[in-house]
Amino acid sequence: HTPRTRRGIFGDRRSRGDGPCVLPVHLRAAMLHMTSIIQPPVTAMHDIRTIRDNPAAFDAALSRRGLPGLSSEILALDAARRGKILAAETAQAEGNRAAREAGSARASGDEAGFEALRKLSSERRPRSRR
Repeated sequence: HTPRTRRGIFGDRRSRGDGPCVLPVHLRAAMLHMTSIIQPPVTAMHDIRTIRDNPAAFDAALSRRGLPGLSSEILALDAARRGKILAAETAQAEGNRAAREAGSARASGDEAGFEALRKLSSERRPRSRR
């Protein structure tokens, strides 16, 4: 079985399938130029663990590039972020514990305890963002 072919817009014959599409040289050069314009610039990303381990070396590397030392500000932001994560995880763990206790209270027939623990569980659990 031979693939069916058709004439392309440039008069060349190309397959209908997923074969290579050959562009004229002037269009290929124009496309390469456009992709270099469209692509975002490459930015460097630093590992927070490296900054935590050796903030002086990070500041020295920035100063060699003529930039001010930022390790203290970065570490303060990181500490605040880690504190918020810990608080959220702690609240979720307490909510899960209260939910487990509410389930066991309901299974044992303690309706008053179940309602109290269910209310506590719903207060402790962080609401999911949707």
